[in-house]
Amino acid sequence: MRAQDPELAPFRDDGVLEAIVPDQDRRREVETELPEVPLRFYETPIAVPAGWCADAAAYLLLSDGYRRDADRAMLLGWPVRERHGEHLDIVTCDRDIADLLLDLAERP
Repeated sequence: MRAQDPELAPFRDDGVLEAIVPDQDRRREVETELPEVPLRFYETPIAVPAGWCADAAAYLLLSDGYRRDADRAMLLGWPVRERHGEHLDIVTCDRDIADLLLDLAERP
Protein backbone atom coordinates (compact mmCIF):
# COMPACT_ATOMS: atom_id res chain seq x y z
CA MET A 1 0.00 0.00 0.00
CA ARG A 2 1.10 3.53 -0.64
CA ALA A 3 0.60 6.16 1.99
CA GLN A 4 -0.76 9.46 0.75
CA ASP A 5 1.88 11.20 2.88
CA PRO A 6 4.85 11.93 0.57
CA GLU A 7 7.27 11.08 3.39
CA LEU A 8 5.99 7.50 3.32
CA ALA A 9 5.71 7.15 -0.44
CA PRO A 10 9.31 6.76 -1.66
CA PHE A 11 8.23 4.61 -4.62
CA ARG A 12 6.87 7.71 -6.31
CA ASP A 13 10.37 9.13 -6.67
CA ASP A 14 11.78 8.83 -10.17
CA GLY A 15 13.66 5.60 -10.69
CA VAL A 16 13.05 4.05 -7.27
CA LEU A 17 10.48 1.45 -8.29
CA GLU A 18 12.31 0.84 -11.56
CA ALA A 19 15.42 -0.12 -9.59
CA ILE A 20 13.51 -2.45 -7.28
CA VAL A 21 11.28 -4.06 -9.94
CA PRO A 22 13.24 -3.90 -13.21
CA ASP A 23 10.71 -5.85 -15.31
CA GLN A 24 8.43 -3.20 -16.82
CA ASP A 25 5.32 -5.40 -17.10
CA ARG A 26 5.67 -6.65 -13.53
CA ARG A 27 6.29 -3.09 -12.26
CA ARG A 28 3.16 -1.81 -14.03
CA GLU A 29 1.18 -4.64 -12.41
CA VAL A 30 2.52 -3.71 -8.95
CA GLU A 31 1.79 0.00 -9.46
CA THR A 32 -1.77 -0.78 -10.56
CA GLU A 33 -2.45 -2.92 -7.50
CA LEU A 34 -1.02 -0.50 -4.90
CA PRO A 35 -3.93 1.34 -3.29
CA GLU A 36 -3.33 4.76 -1.78
CA VAL A 37 -4.37 4.93 1.84
CA PRO A 38 -4.36 7.76 4.36
CA LEU A 39 -1.51 7.85 6.86
CA ARG A 40 -3.92 7.08 9.72
CA PHE A 41 -4.30 3.57 8.24
CA TYR A 42 -0.77 2.80 9.46
CA GLU A 43 -1.33 4.49 12.81
CA THR A 44 -4.55 2.68 13.73
CA PRO A 45 -4.13 -0.23 16.16
CA ILE A 46 -5.60 -3.53 15.04
CA ALA A 47 -7.66 -5.59 17.47
CA VAL A 48 -6.19 -9.09 17.67
CA PRO A 49 -8.51 -11.86 18.86
CA ALA A 50 -7.47 -13.73 22.00
CA GLY A 51 -5.67 -16.95 21.20
CA TRP A 52 -4.99 -16.01 17.58
CA CYS A 53 -1.55 -17.58 17.74
CA ALA A 54 -2.56 -20.82 19.49
CA ASP A 55 -2.93 -22.70 16.21
CA ALA A 56 -0.06 -24.07 14.17
CA ALA A 57 1.82 -21.32 12.37
CA ALA A 58 5.18 -20.47 10.85
CA TYR A 59 7.20 -17.34 10.08
CA LEU A 60 9.24 -16.35 7.06
CA LEU A 61 11.69 -13.55 7.88
CA LEU A 62 12.52 -11.45 4.83
CA SER A 63 14.38 -8.55 6.49
CA ASP A 64 15.98 -7.66 9.81
CA GLY A 65 13.34 -4.99 10.37
CA TYR A 66 11.07 -7.83 11.49
CA ARG A 67 13.64 -9.72 13.58
CA ARG A 68 11.65 -9.16 16.80
CA ASP A 69 8.61 -10.79 15.22
CA ALA A 70 10.68 -13.76 14.07
CA ASP A 71 12.17 -14.10 17.57
CA ARG A 72 8.67 -14.08 19.06
CA ALA A 73 7.57 -16.72 16.56
CA MET A 74 10.49 -18.91 17.67
CA LEU A 75 9.49 -18.44 21.31
CA LEU A 76 5.98 -19.58 20.38
CA GLY A 77 7.51 -22.72 18.88
CA TRP A 78 6.79 -21.80 15.29
CA PRO A 79 9.19 -22.90 12.57
CA VAL A 80 11.08 -19.87 11.26
CA ARG A 81 12.91 -19.57 7.94
CA GLU A 82 15.05 -16.65 6.84
CA ARG A 83 15.60 -15.26 3.37
CA HIS A 84 17.11 -11.80 3.36
CA GLY A 85 16.80 -9.76 0.22
CA GLU A 86 15.31 -6.61 -1.23
CA HIS A 87 12.10 -4.83 -0.26
CA LEU A 88 9.94 -6.20 -3.08
CA ASP A 89 11.38 -9.70 -3.38
CA ILE A 90 7.85 -11.00 -2.95
CA VAL A 91 7.29 -9.51 -6.41
CA THR A 92 10.65 -10.08 -8.11
CA CYS A 93 11.44 -13.48 -6.53
CA ASP A 94 7.89 -14.69 -6.07
CA ARG A 95 8.60 -18.34 -6.89
CA ASP A 96 11.43 -18.53 -4.34
CA ILE A 97 9.22 -16.95 -1.67
CA ALA A 98 6.32 -19.26 -2.55
CA ASP A 99 8.59 -22.31 -2.27
CA LEU A 100 9.74 -21.21 1.19
CA LEU A 101 6.14 -20.65 2.29
CA LEU A 102 5.10 -24.05 0.98
CA ASP A 103 8.01 -25.63 2.84
CA LEU A 104 6.92 -23.91 6.05
CA ALA A 105 3.30 -24.97 5.49
CA GLU A 106 4.35 -28.62 5.25
CA ARG A 107 6.12 -28.59 8.61
CA PRO A 108 4.32 -29.97 11.65
